[in-house]
Amino acid sequence: MTYDYSNLLGAMRSKGITQEQLARIIGKSEATLNRKLCGAREFKQSEMFKILEALDEPIERTSFYFFKH
Repeated sequence: MTYDYSNLLGAMRSKGITQEQLARIIGKSEATLNRKLCGAREFKQSEMFKILEALDEPIERTSFYFFKH
């Protein structure tokens, strides 16, 4: 299954959050985050919630950012 993280990437750009910063927020390396954003690895629920918090988005927006196929 492939995922489309364009909404997430757009939100990161609009909030001025880099992949390096987001990787630090979720406690992963930038390379690991990049693999997740490319669909090679899946995001854990805890990582999704940390990212939503960093984007100042409610948990109800999880599917908008992480489950767009």
